[in-house]
Amino acid sequence: MNKLNAEQEQILLKQVIYNGRKDLFIQEYTLLIKMTIIKTLLKFPILVDKYLKNNETEMLLHHVIEKFFNKDCDVLKRYNRHKMRLSAWVKMVTSREIIDFAKKEKIRLFVSLDAFNPDSVNNDTIIDLDIIHRKIDFEKAMEKLSKRDAEVIKYYLMGYSAQEIVDLMSLSSVDNVYKIIERSKKKLNFFLSDEINPVTGGKNENKLLK
Repeated sequence: MNKLNAEQEQILLKQVIYNGRKDLFIQEYTLLIKMTIIKTLLKFPILVDKYLKNNETEMLLHHVIEKFFNKDCDVLKRYNRHKMRLSAWVKMVTSREIIDFAKKEKIRLFVSLDAFNPDSVNNDTIIDLDIIHRKIDFEKAMEKLSKRDAEVIKYYLMGYSAQEIVDLMSLSSVDNVYKIIERSKKKLNFFLSDEINPVTGGKNENKLLK
């Protein structure tokens, strides 16, 4: 998966945009997109049953792939090879798209809760509301961090590697990212270690959250 070097990625991108070779993009990045969808959805426990256990990820996969091709590949044309590798960018766009979708879906669920009869409340509803409350608590805890540290944590939880965070934020080194995560973990206490898990990460990154 995604074994292309930077030069090969540029060749593929031009083939897709200018020669209509969408099949090349689909062949190369479908697995990456699908894995990113699954890992991103896991951050929204309230949606797991519907979209993971019911195998509806294919619908989301189709939605994300279409986003790259819509309006004459407008999204792909906005890719900047000087900021990150194409594979990392595809993962970033996918993660953001699924997070946006999940947030809208949660709002839809909340609206439906507003209309229910109190007598209809069941255990599943209570669990969902508990998840909402813990999410709100986490967001409040994030306010304890500096703007830079909070941004690092948000990228990390979205699935970016330490090196990708360095590139995105122009930080000094990968070690600096690890230090920020470790320092933030202490400030956020159990939120990073128990409630919220990183989407992806290398061995060193995973150790930080154990």
